Amino acid sequence: MVEAGNQKLLFDAGRGVPVRMRQINVPLAKIDAVFLTHYHSDHTSGIPDLWLSGWLPGAWARRTTPFHLIGPVGAKSLMANLEKAYALDIKIRLEDEKLPPAGIATIVDEFEQDGVIYEKDGVRVIAFTVDHGPAIKPAVGYRIEYNGHSAVISGDTRYNQNVIKFGTDSDVLIH
Repeated sequence: MVEAGNQKLLFDAGRGVPVRMRQINVPLAKIDAVFLTHYHSDHTSGIPDLWLSGWLPGAWARRTTPFHLIGPVGAKSLMANLEKAYALDIKIRLEDEKLPPAGIATIVDEFEQDGVIYEKDGVRVIAFTVDHGPAIKPAVGYRIEYNGHSAVISGDTRYNQNVIKFGTDSDVLIH
C-alpha cells in the first residue's frame, strides 16, 4: 500500500489483504484504488475478499462508493467474472442486509501501454512493462509520484531496462 496525500493505493491483492489492512488499521473502505501488476493468483486472490468484505457493515469496512480496480488488459474480464461468481451473495446481502448498492459497484480501468494511468489530487501513477517471462503477459510495474517524491514497484520481473528507467531518481524502489 502506498499513501500519498489523502489517498491509499493498493498494489496487488494477494491472499490475506483484508487481514493485513486490519492489522495496520486501514479500513477497507479507505482504499482508493487497487492496481494489478499481472494475473497470477498470488497477486489477485485477495480481490474478492477485499471487494466484498469492504462493503460489509463494521468500522473496518462500510464502503459506499464503487470499488476501483486498475490494471493491464484483463482487469475487466477478471472483475466481470468475479461479479458473476458472487452474484448470489450480492443479491442476498442487498435484500437481507440492505447494504448500499453503490458500495458493491465496480469501476475498472484497463490500459494497453506504458504511461500515466492514474492522476488525482496531485498523485500520479505511471505504468511500465516488465519482463516476468515470455508467457506472462501483461506484466507491469508502477511509478507513483506525489509532491516531489516517488516510489517504484517493479512487480515480478527479471532484469529489465524499464525498472532501471522508471526507478532512476526514485525515493524508494520495491523490487
